Amino acid sequence: MSGMNFERPGIYQLSEAVEAGTIDAVVVKDLSRLGRHKTQTAFFMDFLHGYNVRVLSVTENIDSFDEDDDLIIGFKQVLNDFYAKDISRKIRFGYQQKQKTQGVVVIPPYGYYKDKNTNKVAIVEACAQAVREIYDLYIEGYGCKNIARTMSERGHISPAQHQKESLGKEVGNKRTKMAREYKWNERTIDRILTNEAYIGTLICRKTSTSKIRKTRRTTDKSEQYIHENYYPPIIDKAIWEQVQTIKQARAANRTTAPSNKPMYRYAGLLKCGECDASFSAKKRRWNGAEDIEYVCNTYHRMASAYCTPHRIKEYMLDDLLYEEVLRLKKMATSNWARIEEQIFACTDLNKANELRIEKVRTEIQSLKEENRNLLQIMTKYPERSDDVNEAMNANDSRIKELNQKAEEYKHLEIMNQDTQGKLKTSIDLLDDIIATRSLSNGTIRLLVDKIIIHQIDKDTLDVRFKMNGPYETHVNLWNQFEAMDRGMSQNQRAEAMIELVETLHEA
Repeated sequence: MSGMNFERPGIYQLSEAVEAGTIDAVVVKDLSRLGRHKTQTAFFMDFLHGYNVRVLSVTENIDSFDEDDDLIIGFKQVLNDFYAKDISRKIRFGYQQKQKTQGVVVIPPYGYYKDKNTNKVAIVEACAQAVREIYDLYIEGYGCKNIARTMSERGHISPAQHQKESLGKEVGNKRTKMAREYKWNERTIDRILTNEAYIGTLICRKTSTSKIRKTRRTTDKSEQYIHENYYPPIIDKAIWEQVQTIKQARAANRTTAPSNKPMYRYAGLLKCGECDASFSAKKRRWNGAEDIEYVCNTYHRMASAYCTPHRIKEYMLDDLLYEEVLRLKKMATSNWARIEEQIFACTDLNKANELRIEKVRTEIQSLKEENRNLLQIMTKYPERSDDVNEAMNANDSRIKELNQKAEEYKHLEIMNQDTQGKLKTSIDLLDDIIATRSLSNGTIRLLVDKIIIHQIDKDTLDVRFKMNGPYETHVNLWNQFEAMDRGMSQNQRAEAMIELVETLHEA
């Protein structure tokens, strides 16, 4: 065991013997055998001294009762402490290099198995099927607690039980009773839903641990080592991203699923246009048929003195959202055609971008020439060196900024391709919805950020959809294209297209 650790069995036995008064002296080969942690070793030697027990270091010829050795003892403790930390640093550096270059997996995530002979990671199909079911249930609208209960009812082996059976790894006594019984729990489900390993990505150095100081911290993303396509994927990337979007939407809207059931499909998305309250979902029976109806929460709690009901049935929302999808598809198709026409085929756009690059290069050249003139001034008039240096530093900062801008302009084509890819993905989802006319819980939360409902009169509602990221982008694109068609010259249109692509790329 490490000498930096004073929770060692030998230290406990020695302390008991000292307190029992059966020891006169502790004899060690050198002081590092007693301990390497300079502070804790000093405390322990003080403890021994308090019981009139001396420490004798044979190879170093040190006696703790000899006052002349006090300085040597302090110096040795510092050296021993430094040696342990230096070795730890070197080992840690070597391990990090391995994490960075090839990736390190000690125990693979649930659903995978690591062959000790080949170090290859393979899928455990029974566990992988459980992972797929977890993702499907979450997209259907179930919460983590309900999913955990469902997985137990279906007889799926939990991650803790799988590790016990495959690796002999026991759960610690400090864990909860449920964990010690190897049952599914909502925290386990949440970790599975956010683990990028299931789309094939290994992330090393998520946390950093100091075994000497017994501390652990979460590392910044810039310090992590990411290896894509490391694991064989269990979950499709599109499904994984869909789950992350739903998780963010649920957290933002604070929506939870009812016990043993998926959450209502529009729960947390509806907002009253008058009082800004959310809507409650209620099951209604009428003529033997069951409907789900949403009603303003303020009206539900305090009646008509405070707000109107804003009642709307779920099937009506489905019809309205489907019409919105058709409208979005029309916009998206038009946007796609315009981008194809103006970004990827328009020579005016390329010329406009070349002019921008040339303009930047001209300004850079002018600033460099100005710096050369400033140097001549400083040589001729040394007393003005402070002012000249300040002007040159300002020019250098501007040159750096312009060089960066020139690089951004050069990468316009890459940005265009990236923008096209984002738009294509969103169009594919719209096509799927139109083809199947299916609006699942997950699909709705991918599409919709918020639905604002105003009550116009007793029988009339005004329903407005605020769409999520790429779908709202289609609306904005449509509006910008409409503006570009009204009174813009060809060069102005090309310049506007460049700015539009840059905005989309950043989004």
